Amino acid sequence: MKKIQTLGAAIIACCGLGTASGDTMECGTHEIMDGQIPGQTRAQIKAMCGTPQDSSGDDLFYERGGRLYRLHFNDNDELESIVEQPLED
Repeated sequence: MKKIQTLGAAIIACCGLGTASGDTMECGTHEIMDGQIPGQTRAQIKAMCGTPQDSSGDDLFYERGGRLYRLHFNDNDELESIVEQPLED
C-alpha cells in the first residue's frame, strides 16, 4: 500500500496536480501571485496593473519585461494561474 501512495504522490507532482505553481508577475510595486487563498480578483489585478494587452474569456494577457503573461481566472473571478512565456517575434 505504501508503494501505491508513493507512486500516486510522484504522479501528482509530475503532472502539476499538487499545490499551486506559485508563479508571479510584477506590476510596478505590486506583486501578482497565483495560488493565494482567497485569490486576487480580476478587478483587483486590473486596478494594480491597468488595462491588459488582450483578454479572452477567463484570461487576461499582460506584457512585462519582454515576456507575455496569461492570467487565468476561475468561476469566482479569482486568479487561478499565471503562465509566463517569451514574446514571439
